[in-house]
Amino acid sequence: SSGINAEYGGLSEDHIVYLCTNVQSSHAIQAFLSSLTVPSSAKHRFIKSAAFVMDKLAVTAPGSHIVEAAWIAADTELKATIAQVLVDKEQAVRGCKHGAIVWRNCHLKEFRTGGVQAVEDSERRKKRKMEQFLDL
Repeated sequence: SSGINAEYGGLSEDHIVYLCTNVQSSHAIQAFLSSLTVPSSAKHRFIKSAAFVMDKLAVTAPGSHIVEAAWIAADTELKATIAQVLVDKEQAVRGCKHGAIVWRNCHLKEFRTGGVQAVEDSERRKKRKMEQFLDL
């Protein structure tokens, strides 16, 4: 993954869309974003370079997994950027199966009404419910 690490910084948005929506390469990018050994700073650099094409990724099967992995790896500021890009293209994103799932999993309804703070509150509630369920 150090090859991906060194190279993705200078990719064009078209190239990012291609790599993230290609069935093979999207698995490598998803693994990079989900890895416990890749530093957050490296993940955040990639997410920043892909943030403004998240709407294009969300509407494809492979790309939607990238958006969700990026969302999980993102800090508050990056989540706000990703959410704004997706909310700006709400009709296209929610208008397809993959985008509708991303919309739900990234709590974009909450973002639209209450901003990134509402999203983080919603994520905390969801996590707490899951922990309570696992304790049963």
